[in-house]
Order: sequence, then C-alpha cells, then structure tokens
Amino acid sequence: MTEGQKTNETDAAKLAAEEEAKAKAVAEAEAEAKAKAESNKAAEKYFVITIGTTNDPMGDVDAQVGVNGVMTRIRRETPVAVSESAIEVLNNGVQTRYFKKKDPNTKEPVMVPRSVKTYPYQVHSEHKTKDAAEKAAKKLQAEMEYEE
Repeated sequence: MTEGQKTNETDAAKLAAEEEAKAKAVAEAEAEAKAKAESNKAAEKYFVITIGTTNDPMGDVDAQVGVNGVMTRIRRETPVAVSESAIEVLNNGVQTRYFKKKDPNTKEPVMVPRSVKTYPYQVHSEHKTKDAAEKAAKKLQAEMEYEE
C-alpha cells in the first residue's frame, strides 16, 4: 500500500467517524427536544378566556389560533378553554393602528402609530388540566346565558 492510499483510507475513516458523530448528535438533540415537548405539554396550564368584539370591520369574526400546526377557532364573546400556548399566540398577535393626534409644535393633526392586540381577550380563570378548564368554561357560558 502506498503512502497516498494510506492517507486516503485515514481521511475516509475520519470522515466516516465525523458523520457518525453528527448523526448521533442529531438523534440525541431530537430525542431531547421530543422529551422537552412532552414534559411541557404535561405541565401546560389551561385558561378560560373570552375574546371580545372590536370596532374594526373584522371585529366580530372568530379568532383563528394555530399552535404547532393545529388550528383552533375561538368564538368571540363566548367563554372558552384554551392552552397556555394559545394564549402566547394571542399575545403575539399585534397589529399597528393609526390615530390622529395634534402635533405639540405645529398644532396640526398627525397620524400616530400604536400597536394593539389583534384579539383582545379577558382571562376568567386558570386551571391545571384541560378538562377542568372546559368544565369552568361551560359553567360560565351557562351563567352568561342565564343572565340574558
């Protein structure tokens, strides 16, 4: 075997070892992420919320919330049970609205941007399980219907 062949075999062995180490690291990272997701899911809290209507043209349309590829439709003005992840999505749903305001220097009206929640909501209660949150939401719905 020539010196060049030995070098090629050594390089190939090193490359194979590196690829094996990378594959092992990826598999470990995926397993860790999966375990973390499972533990987070088990520890997730649930909330009973009501999304109110707003004055904008789409202010009475149901809210669409997507968490990890699962879309949920939330009716407005109705108490519903949602996960902590859904609350996070609602908190991140922000849009810019423009309001007229007088410029203090020129006294002329100017448009001022302000960030507002796309789906403003009210939290009624917090629960450790989805079943408990759903029961509380149904109870609150019944109370609201009784008041009408």
